[in-house]
Amino acid sequence: MGDDWFEKLSKEFNPKHLVVIPLVTIPTLMFTKTMIILLLFTATFAASYFGRKTKLKKFGLELATFTTIITGMTFGVIPGLLAGVLTILFHDLITGRINLYLAVVVPTFGVIGAVAGMYPHANIFVLGVGLTIFSHLIFIIFQTLLYRFPARYLPYFALNVVFNALLFYNIAPTVLKLIT
Repeated sequence: MGDDWFEKLSKEFNPKHLVVIPLVTIPTLMFTKTMIILLLFTATFAASYFGRKTKLKKFGLELATFTTIITGMTFGVIPGLLAGVLTILFHDLITGRINLYLAVVVPTFGVIGAVAGMYPHANIFVLGVGLTIFSHLIFIIFQTLLYRFPARYLPYFALNVVFNALLFYNIAPTVLKLIT
């Protein structure tokens, strides 16, 4: 059978890392808005790392879109733009996706973060899914112009839209309530 990823992960676990919990919890209670965004960034980078190690990234599981849109809606256009650029740049660095694709992905994520910042009171589900689909349409156009129609990426795009729809429907309203 394949690699036992849980066994590998548990071998790397160090109980000393648990000291991080109070270090994150106390400031979170004091500066909720900023700390929740920082936790989202941390979760995004952890998911990117975990996705690379387990090959789950092939199934559209990423948090960069979610974090970018939540940040934009919470802090505005410029922070949303910066969040989009930084989250996807780090996501792609962590997952080893360093190629020409970055020239389109990074600005696209900046745009979705900025657009989310323009609509802070929008329905999070509609905005989140709409911007997710928008980003994939840009990626499909880019791939089609550069290579050919990317049929092999369609399962990833579809699963990513479904994954983000679940996040924006089930988790985003709670996150936004905690932040505002």
